[in-house]
Amino acid sequence: MKAWRELRTAQPQLFKRGVKVWQSPTAYVDSVIYAWQLTEEASRFEPALRLVDSLSTHWSEQAQERNFYHQHLQTVVPAGCTPLVQLTDTGMAAPAKAAGRVEHERQKRLFLIKASSEGVRPSFKADVREVLLTAIAMHSKMVELNAESKTVLSELRATGWLHWRPCTTTSHLQRASEE
Repeated sequence: MKAWRELRTAQPQLFKRGVKVWQSPTAYVDSVIYAWQLTEEASRFEPALRLVDSLSTHWSEQAQERNFYHQHLQTVVPAGCTPLVQLTDTGMAAPAKAAGRVEHERQKRLFLIKASSEGVRPSFKADVREVLLTAIAMHSKMVELNAESKTVLSELRATGWLHWRPCTTTSHLQRASEE
């Protein structure tokens, strides 16, 4: 994390753009990282519905206790159905990846300009700053898309997750599309 800490010291404004940077010695989201994520989400959302895959960390006793404590309901994407019903895959991945490609092209142009001005061959080696800028571009696109067209809600309805909502006047479920 040394390079990330150095970047945060040199350019703290980059870390105020909606993207969190966490690291774990494991190659996956372990129980510590997931606990951080659950606590951070609970600080922004009171009750919540979380759609996750079958990663064992999501279903550990510690995770379930935190979900209960924070009043978060968690449901699973069925095995083999990720491309059909997981919000990330159905509504967010393609536009986010497109924004990432645009940012990569912007960075490539900057590397070429820098090399030309220094009279050297271009090096396209990205460091943590470029990784963070790409993540920020992708995140910003997802936030923009959701603000414009309520993508999260519409995709969850389209994939079968939120067809019903409670009606406070009748105490029954009604179609989410009905007012």
